[in-house]
Parts: sequence; C-alpha cells; structure tokens
Amino acid sequence: MKLRSLKSRLIWTSLVWVALSFTISAVVLIAIFYSHIERRFDNFLVSNLEELVAASEFAPDGSLYLSWRPSDPQFIRPLSGWYWEILLDGKIKHASLSLLDSTLAPPVSVVGSGPREFLDLAGPENAPLRAVVQNIHFPNTDRPFTLVVAGPLSDIEKDVWRFGGMVAITLSVLGVTLLGIIFVQVGFGLRPLRLIKQRLAEVRAGKLSQLSEDAPSEVQPVIRELNEVLEYNTRLLERARSQVGNLAHALKIPLTILRSEVRDVEGERGGLMRTQIDAIDRNVDHYLKRARISGRATLGLRTDLRATAGELLDSMKLLHRGRNLTLSFSRAPAVHVPIDPQDLEEMIGNLLDNACKWAATQVVVGWRVMDGMAVVEIGDDGPGIAEDQRAVVLERGHRLDETAPGSGLGLDITREIAETYRGSLELDRAPQGGLLARLRLPAVAG
Repeated sequence: MKLRSLKSRLIWTSLVWVALSFTISAVVLIAIFYSHIERRFDNFLVSNLEELVAASEFAPDGSLYLSWRPSDPQFIRPLSGWYWEILLDGKIKHASLSLLDSTLAPPVSVVGSGPREFLDLAGPENAPLRAVVQNIHFPNTDRPFTLVVAGPLSDIEKDVWRFGGMVAITLSVLGVTLLGIIFVQVGFGLRPLRLIKQRLAEVRAGKLSQLSEDAPSEVQPVIRELNEVLEYNTRLLERARSQVGNLAHALKIPLTILRSEVRDVEGERGGLMRTQIDAIDRNVDHYLKRARISGRATLGLRTDLRATAGELLDSMKLLHRGRNLTLSFSRAPAVHVPIDPQDLEEMIGNLLDNACKWAATQVVVGWRVMDGMAVVEIGDDGPGIAEDQRAVVLERGHRLDETAPGSGLGLDITREIAETYRGSLELDRAPQGGLLARLRLPAVAG
C-alpha cells in the first residue's frame, strides 16, 4: 500500500507501533500473571502437603495414621479436582475422600525417588491436574513415604483467561484513546503545512504577495525558500514584460518603414508585398500580445470585475453614442478575479467591442459565480453566428465578414488570455437573439 500523505504515514506508523507494543505488553503481562498464579497455586499445594506431614502419626505396630485430615472441604467433595494421597512403595496408604475409588497414579520414576517436585498429572476422568510430590523420611522408618497433593489446572487457566480478558479490554480502551490522541497530535503537528497551503492559495488569489514566516522553526526554511521563489518569479516576469516591450518597439519601426517604402510599388508585386507586410504585422501583434499575457499571468493579482466592466461599459457608450445602442447590466454581483487589470480590460473590452459592432439595438452584460468561477456573459441582439461556425471564429485571425473593420484577432486573444488564467471562452446564442460570449474566469472569495 502506497501512503501518499504525511498524515496517513504518521497515523499508520503509529497504529502499527501501538498494536505491536500493546500486543507484546499483553503477552508479557499475561505471562507474568500466569507465573504469579502458578506460584500461588503451588504454595497452596505445598501448605496442604505440609499439613499432611504434620498430621501423620505412627501406631505401635509401625503403621502410619493421620491424627487429623486437611480441613479444606474441597478435599472432601467427591471428584472436586482437589486430591491427596500417601503412598508407600507405590501403594496407597491413605487418600482424600474426594478421590472416591480413583487414584492419581504419579509416574513411577517420581514415587520414592527424590525431593519435592511439581508436575502435571491426569486425574479422575482424565482431568488435567497440577501436583506436588515429595518423599518424606519419617523418624524410625527405613523407607520414605510419598505424599501427593493435586489441584485442577483449570483453576489456573480460568484465572489467566479472566485476567487476559481484563487486559484486552483495558489495553483496547487505552489503545483507542491513544489513537485519538495521535490523531489530534498529528493534526496539530501538520497544521503549519495546512497553513502554508492556505496562504499559497491566498497568494494565488491576490490576497497576499508573500508567505508569513510566523511558523515553527522546522517549517521556516521551506517558507523562506517559497518566498524567494515567488520573488524570483515576479522579477523574471517583469523582466520578460520589459523585453517584450523592447521587442515590440524594435519590430514595429522596421515594419513601418517597409510599409512606407512599398506604398509606391505598383502592380501585383507591390500588392503582394503589402499583403505580406500586413500579415507580418498581424502575426507580430498576435505573438507579442501572447508573450505579454504569459508575462503577466503571475501570482498575487486581484482585480474588481464590476469596476472594470463598468468603466469599459461607459467607454463603449461614448464610442458608439451615434448608434443609439442600449448597454446595460443584467446582474453584477461584487466579485474579484486573480487577473492583471490590463488583461481583464482587454478580454472584456474585446467582447464588448465585438458585441457593439454587431448589435442592432442592445448589449447586455452580466455575470454570476459558479463553482469558484466568475461566468461573464455578454450578449447582443445582432445576427449572431451559426452554431457550426462558432468554434471557427475563435481561431486566430479568422473572420466571417471581411468587410467589417478589425484584424480578427480579438476573440482569439481573449480566448488565449482566459486560458492563460485557467479560464475559457465559448460562444452561444443570446436570449436577445444574437451572439452570447460566455467568459469563465477564476473568482476570488471575499
């Protein structure tokens, strides 16, 4: 599995670490508890064996008898799991009432062979038992008696299982709590990175020009490097714009001279030369504007769409005042766009100028904000453009009516500027019957 985020890496690493450490802890705790319970169990067996030794007496004929029997009722209740025996030469001399007619039958190798020993036995009904076996040499006896006291292993296992369940519940609750704390810790630790992301978005939206260095020391070097990149980007783009202006000046003067020189050249040759010079001039305009657009598409821009559109609308009213056109807003909510003011003016201006040229009586401008985009719509009541021709007119220098003034570059330049800012331009049929230009541009919140 590929972990593509720091948060998931930290959380999964912590999850594995918590699960592994808690599992090891549970195993160690249960092993310690088992050893403790087994030791207590063995001590209980030994205490009962010592009670049997204390109760052992010998009759005048040398036979062993018990002056009392262990008082624990578990050694009386039939087949209770708690048993004792006293053997001589492997033969049972005395046994607990709980055995009834059964025997413990310890291994022959143990009986009469050595000191105290703990071992597992199969008791009545093959129940697993833990027993202590000890050979005792009583005074005035030449042969040792073997004393066996046994108890059920199930008692140890029940206690261990009960303790294991408590450990599992406790560690589970602790683990869930610890994971919750880890989630909070990871979120708090990565908060500076989220702030960097948010501030970068604000830089792109034009709210900030650089990132604040008010951050933890580990993150400050990253912020400083980003600020240096932003500053270098700004300087580089400004230099590119300056070079574009110099190039435009250097090319425009020779073209003007050439156009003046060929003005008096007659005939087909002169016409061809003038046509080619005009083509060169249009291409120079196009590619210089394209380079200028790329130079201005930078971070930290924020332009008021309503103010820009309002100024252009007033200019168009003056420019076309002799045609009795009605230019109006249908809706104009306050919105800012992260676009250079000159580029926004050029896009809106091109579309408004195109609409005014072809409108019969009215041009309507409006916009709305959808999914983080400002959708600007400029419609007119002119002849419009056929649906199959709308994509064609967005191509560079393409004009459907060669008699109208203009170079045919306005819509293409508008589209290229919009795409430079991650926007788009499309043409549709306006509600007024003419052409509707729909310009989508990124919007700035707030």
